[in-house]
Order: sequence, then structure tokens, then C-alpha cells
Amino acid sequence: MKRTLAAEALFALTAGALCVSAAWAQTTPAEPAAAPDENNKLDTVIVTSQRREQVISKVPMSVAAMNSAGIEKASVRDLSDISRVTPGLTLSSPDPSGETTISIRGISSNVGGSTTGLYIDDVPVQIFNVSGCPTLCGGNTSPKIFDLDRVEVLRGPQGTLYGSSSEGGAVRYITAAPKLRGELTGLAHAEVSSWQGGAPSAEAGVVLDAPLASDVAGFRLSLWGQHQGGYADAYSPTTGERLRRNINASNSQVARLAVKIVPTDRLSITPSYYYQDVRMADRATYNPALGVDKIDSNIAQPTHDRFGIGAVSTDYDFDAFAAKLIISNLHRTAHRTDDYSNSGEGRTYLNTLDIPAQFPLANLAQLLPARKGMATANSLTVNGQNTWTEEIRLTSTDSKASRLSWIAGAYVQVARQAYDQYIYENVAQLSSMYDALWGAGGSLYDPNDPLGGNTSYTQHDHYKNTQQALYGEASYKLRPDLTASLGLRLTRMTAYFDSTMDGWWAGGRNVFTGNNEEKPVTPKVGLSYQATPDSLYYATMAKGFRQGGVNPALSTNPTCKTDLDNLGGAGVEPLLFKSDSVWSYEFGAKQTLAQGAVQVSGSLYWINWRNVQTLIELPSCGFGYIDNVGTATSKGFDLGVDAKLSPHLTLSTALGYDRANYTESVTNAGYALGLSKIQYIVKSGDTLPTPRWTASVGAEYAWHWSGMGAAYARADYQFATGYHAVGSAGTQNYNALTHDVNALHMLNLRAGVKSGAWDYALYVKNALNTRTEMSRANTFTQSAITGEGSTHFLGTALEPRLIGASANYRF
Repeated sequence: MKRTLAAEALFALTAGALCVSAAWAQTTPAEPAAAPDENNKLDTVIVTSQRREQVISKVPMSVAAMNSAGIEKASVRDLSDISRVTPGLTLSSPDPSGETTISIRGISSNVGGSTTGLYIDDVPVQIFNVSGCPTLCGGNTSPKIFDLDRVEVLRGPQGTLYGSSSEGGAVRYITAAPKLRGELTGLAHAEVSSWQGGAPSAEAGVVLDAPLASDVAGFRLSLWGQHQGGYADAYSPTTGERLRRNINASNSQVARLAVKIVPTDRLSITPSYYYQDVRMADRATYNPALGVDKIDSNIAQPTHDRFGIGAVSTDYDFDAFAAKLIISNLHRTAHRTDDYSNSGEGRTYLNTLDIPAQFPLANLAQLLPARKGMATANSLTVNGQNTWTEEIRLTSTDSKASRLSWIAGAYVQVARQAYDQYIYENVAQLSSMYDALWGAGGSLYDPNDPLGGNTSYTQHDHYKNTQQALYGEASYKLRPDLTASLGLRLTRMTAYFDSTMDGWWAGGRNVFTGNNEEKPVTPKVGLSYQATPDSLYYATMAKGFRQGGVNPALSTNPTCKTDLDNLGGAGVEPLLFKSDSVWSYEFGAKQTLAQGAVQVSGSLYWINWRNVQTLIELPSCGFGYIDNVGTATSKGFDLGVDAKLSPHLTLSTALGYDRANYTESVTNAGYALGLSKIQYIVKSGDTLPTPRWTASVGAEYAWHWSGMGAAYARADYQFATGYHAVGSAGTQNYNALTHDVNALHMLNLRAGVKSGAWDYALYVKNALNTRTEMSRANTFTQSAITGEGSTHFLGTALEPRLIGASANYRF
């Protein structure tokens, strides 16, 4: 495979930068240096990415972390903000719903299990995406950010300590723990903001942290609510006039209560409950023909997503090791409404009256609507998630003289998910149109309205996935400066699935059940060299995986027969799809320079991805199935430099490069049989949907404002190159009209002052008001009449400029 000169040069540059920083670190004078000024040192960041507390510069893996102060100053409010300041972490929106797919180092998927683990403390919260749904029908349980201690992004597979769905990496939200001593302390937060051209927003929050009995018990309570004004406007699909302004407003509430009880010096018990409720009145997905923020949907598309996490964490100190037991339950319900009025060629023709010249109008049993926008189709979906996890973890208690350090544990998970969908529309009118095209005596599958109530389709899916795992990881100091590590996870996974589809689009009632079992083994091998107290080198080889599953049977659906025939006919759709897996090879270094004023970290990696779980789209019927298709590689680097140039000025830069491509072509069986013009399912050399380059640059200037207090001004710029959302021409999922995702440019500004117990800040997000269209989807892929795609598009863009002010009072 060819490599670009730029890639080669940057690989060399990254390696060179690490070597230069190492040389600088090791050529400092041997005699003791003067004690460094603490004002010239960067803050020390503590992480638990390896399930134990460590200084981030001592962790032999690629970790990005942001503490609560950094979260506030960078105006980080959700996962999308985190992705823009973390090279290698990317969010994409593959469909008009606005739900996102998470990618770390090019490893991502919008179907099946997540490739990125999401955790709130020790509780996994990612969800399984429904394969038979025409659009992304899972969504991730992404928490709003308030009262967090820190966020950690673990780049690279975490199969040993974190298991399935962490094959690309993991994102961990770490909450603040209750205190056991002192008086009641807390935070009162208020914030107002407004979109350019949109409506105002407001939020308020409070944190209370206090001991209940000194050294024995304490609690931490946080409450937060937000009304976010909208900025998109609704236009009539029939007359083109503006109907409503700022329709995409939302309301969010978050509550968390944790109580820590320490009955003895060895035992602590921490029960906690986290609750989040998010309601969005409509989407900002617009019609590009009208312009950004102009929406001409036939109906509103609200969402309501709420979840709760109950957990109990118990810790016991056995002197030689510490034991932790975590029991948790995640319960989530998400309701969603989709406007399907133009999602299908028959509906689009009815709504636009853009009937092809060859359409047999005389055969219609029912007349076409007299004006545009009359064929409304309303999809209602309910996605429920109920996941129980239990984990017991033993961690060695190490001293500076310890040569052996180890961690071992057992993990059990039972995850249930239920997905229900109902589509309501004028079945008789659609039936008449399709019968005019293909002939069926006045009805396509069943007279007029088979389910009643103008219900054209129903789908009811139930999933039950289980995992049982034993894992362990040990590190041994071969020399005081050289450590070898070995990890292994043994997992047994089962998946059960049942699906019932019925109605006009399903060709009648279809019932399917299936199950599978797998036993993946995920090892990890590492070597780290602590050349000096401030200079670390490491190399790791690790495996990651995600669970396989079961497909709904589409072969019994007559609307999908032509599409399946084009892929090879009967049996082309697998009833079961297997786990996919990655092997990652990484070399990295971390340096602390200039007596703590400069920190440099970087890594080079090569990831091989096998049996890639891929959605095979069926362009005419609108469904799809998952298959293990081909192999891919992702290779690149990440490089970060933080420098405190003076007591006043701090700079931070991060750069990521990722070249992710398929390395194996998979030929379409239907092409070989002369049934299809599409030659490949996937093609070697095609890129995976991830930016080639990502970068962020931040600068902060701090000073003492006479009469006020400590002040700062900060600017952050983020960039990501454009990329291809799907494969190239001649592949199954290719769509020239939605192929490209544009580059991202974002500038955020913030200034604040701390005066006594008060913190005040002014900020501007997307200061340049960059409204680039980031992605585009059309409402059906291929017409059975013309062979062309829909010309009715839905676009997504960056949010407009947001200007805000906040005030925090700490007591």
C-alpha cells in the first residue's frame, strides 16, 4: 500500500520530536538544579486508566485527560466538545437523526456493538445499534458534563481490562467522590447564552458536598438543569413560508447523589445514583436546497432520552492487595419521532409531484395529492436498555521496592435491549402507486391497510447479550528502569435475538429468532523503559474485540428480494455475524522537560482490523444486514505538547494523523453472476470514515487583575480534515451524492476572573461562526424506476456562534 510523502515525513517528525525531547531530558547537568518555581510548572494530572491511580506521565499508554478546571476553561459541555480537543477521537453523524458514531484511531461502526467503550466511573453505558433499522436507531448514552472530576480518553484497544466494545479505545467520565471531613462545601452555577440568529439559553446547577459523620460518612449531591434555545426554523414544504422559529430547543436535567460510608479503616461502601433526562423539540437537520438551519419536514421530530444508573462500589484493604466490588444497573428509555415522508421513492414522488416521465399514471387506483407535502409518514421508535453488571477486582498494594504489580478480576454482564418501531402513513395511496409500477391488482401485498390505522410497518426486536470474563494483568520490573507486562482476558459471550416485522413494507408478518456463542481471548504484552524520572518509553501489543450477533431474516420480505438477488440471491445474508477484532502495535514516549514546564507525549501505532462488522445496505428496500467483511488497517500517530512559557502564558498543542483503509477487496457474488453492476462489497484502498488529520491549539494568558483577582484569557482552535463517509464508486454502500464529509474548523474564546469565592467568565463558541455543511444524506439510495438516488437531501452543519456568560460561587 502506498504511503504519502506527508505521512512518511510526519512519522519521522513525530519520532524525531520524541527522540529530541529524550535527548534534552538526558543531557541535563548531573549536578542538582535549583528548585523550580511552582508558578512555572504544569499541573500534575492523576488518571485511573489502568484501574489504579497514576500520574499520567507514568502511564505506558496513550491517554488524554482533562480535569474539572480544564473542562471549564475549554468550554467542554459534551462528547462532541471532547472530540474536538482530543486528536484521534472523532464523532460523525451517519444519518439525518443527528445521532453520532464514535471513532478512536479510525475504528468505528454505526451498527452492532460500539467500537468505543463509554463509562461513567466503572459502569459501561454504550448501546447496541439496531441492524435492521433504516437509520441509526441506538444512539449512545452520552452524559452531559457537570460536576465531573475529569474525563479520560484511552486510545487503542482496551480488551484486557475493559473487554468488549473497547476495541478502538474508551472514554471514561469520572465523577467527584464525597468528602469525609470538614464543613459543608459546594458550588452554585448559573449561565446564560444565545445563538447567533437563534434563541437564548440558560442553565443552573448546584453541588453540595459534606460529611455526615466525620471520617465515617459523607455525601455529594449535584443538580443541573438547562434550557437550550433553538436556532433552526421550520418552513412549509407546500408553500415555502416560514412557520416557526428556533424549533430545535431542548431541555436537560441531571442529578447525581453519592454517599460514601467508611465503617472501618479497611472498608468503604459508596452507593450512588445518576439520572439524566434530555428532551429535544425538533432537529436541526436542514434542507440544503433552502439553506442552513431551514427545515421543511412535514412533521416535528422530537426526541426524549432518559436514563438512570444505580451503582454500589465496595472497597476493602487486605494489606497485600485491595479488593473492589461494583454492582450496577443501567436503565434507559429513548423515544424518537422521524419524518419518513421523503424516505422512499414513492413517498418522495407523492410529496414533490416529481413523477418520472415513464410513470404509468393511468393505472393509479387513487389520485395523487393535489399539492406538495401531502404524503406524511410518521415513524415512532422506542429503544429500551436494561443492563446489569457485576465486577470484582483485586489490585496489588505496591511500594517503591515492589517488583511485581498485578490486577485480576471477574466480570459478569447481562444486557437486555428492546426496540419497537411504528410507521404511520396513507397506505392505500402508496399501495396504489406501487401497484401502478409493478402491478398487483390494486394492492401490493395486502388490501389497502393490512394493520389498520394507516400503520404501514411495525418492528419489535428483543436482544439479550451476556458476558462472563476472567482477566488479569501483571507488570514485573526486570530492572529498576525496565518493566515488562502481560495481560489476558478470557470471555464467554452469548447473544439472543428475536424479531417480529409486520405490515405493508414487510410484506406481511415475519418472525425470526437466533442466538450465538463466542469465546474470545484478548491478550496484551508491553515493555516500558523509565530512562529518567521524567522520561518514559513504552511499546505494547494488544488485542481488542466487540461482540457478534444475529441478523433479522430479510429474505422473507418481498421488498428486499431484488436487492438480495443483486448480492447473490438466497443465503447471501448471514443469520449470524461474528465478533470482529483488532491487533494494535504501539510505540510511545512521554517526557517532562524544563523542570516541569514542558510535557511532551506521543505515540506511533499500527492497527490490523479483521472480520470487520459492516452494514450491507439494501438500497431499494431500505433495510440492511450486518456481515463480517474484509480487513482494514489504521496507522498513524498522536503528538501532544504542553508548555508553560512563563507564569502567565501556557500553550497546548495536539496533532493526530490516521490513515485508515481497507486492505482486502470483497467481491459482490451478484456481480460475478451477472445480477448486479456493483462489483465490490468493500474495496481495498478505500478509506474508513475518519479524518486523516486532527489538531488542536490552545493558548491561555493569566494575570492578576488589580482589585479583582486572578484573571485569564484563552483561545482554542480545532481542526479536522474532511473524509469519505462511504467507499468508492463500484462498492455496495457508495453514494456519490453523500460521499464527502467536509473539514472542521472551530475557534472558541473564553475569558474569566476569580474574585474571592466567585468565578466569572465570558465565552464565545464557534467564534468565526463557521457554518460548513459537515455531512449530507439523501432520503433513499436508489430508485427502482430510474436507478438514481433521491434529490431530496438532509444536511448537518456546525452549530452557530454561541455567546455566553457564567458565574460560579464556591462555598
